[in-house]
Amino acid sequence: MKKVFAGCLLALLALALAVGGLLFWAFKAGSKQQEEFFAAVYSGNPKQLVALFDPALQAEVDEPVLAEWMKAMQSELGAPAGLSAVGFDTSKRIEGGSSFTESKGTVKFEKGEATSELVLRDGKIVKFNVRSERLGNWFRQLADTAMYRDTGRRCLELMISGQEAEAHAMMHPNLQQVLPLEKVQATMAGLGPELGPLENVTFETEEFRPGEEPILAVSYIIQCEKKKMQGNLKFEFVGLKGHLTAVDLSASD
Repeated sequence: MKKVFAGCLLALLALALAVGGLLFWAFKAGSKQQEEFFAAVYSGNPKQLVALFDPALQAEVDEPVLAEWMKAMQSELGAPAGLSAVGFDTSKRIEGGSSFTESKGTVKFEKGEATSELVLRDGKIVKFNVRSERLGNWFRQLADTAMYRDTGRRCLELMISGQEAEAHAMMHPNLQQVLPLEKVQATMAGLGPELGPLENVTFETEEFRPGEEPILAVSYIIQCEKKKMQGNLKFEFVGLKGHLTAVDLSASD
């Protein structure tokens, strides 16, 4: 009987060690991914963080907005102080021929704590979510607007130059519904003889409006051979990406 009891204790001990080993491996694997992620976040270089992203996630993130989020992480939370082993969870699964790894836990910072969730597909991040009360309204400014200025200018150039389909493809689906391609083509066909060939599109002014639904309004002067017009565009930000949601052409003074 004693031998049986001793054997059961050994079996339980082996099982406990095995489970403990798996938990240790899960924490170690998850913590490595989290550490790499936050090292990139605190590098100050959005490109270093984007390099960790899966192409699908890269398409949903604008580097200028990501840069503002990274700056907010540093100013609102301070430097990372390590992961909490309590409540940290890591899991792995195979789906559709790809390997997915998920890790979630509490990260300690100089000024507080945050919950960090990462999902990786074949070693690349497809989703990340860092939640903290200190990050409430982090998107208060947009220091680099060059890509939106360029996008707006390019959209107007295409519209005025008879490439309405390419301009239409740059718009958010909601704007495409309000301004169907046929309507854009008809409008530009009517304006064409009045305007004449396009000479240049020049940036005029911009205004970033923070809030629950941040907006960047950008204005341009459209100089054509026969007439000058003004183009007013609006970008709305969802998550970490700006979308072209309004285009308006009007006569210029």
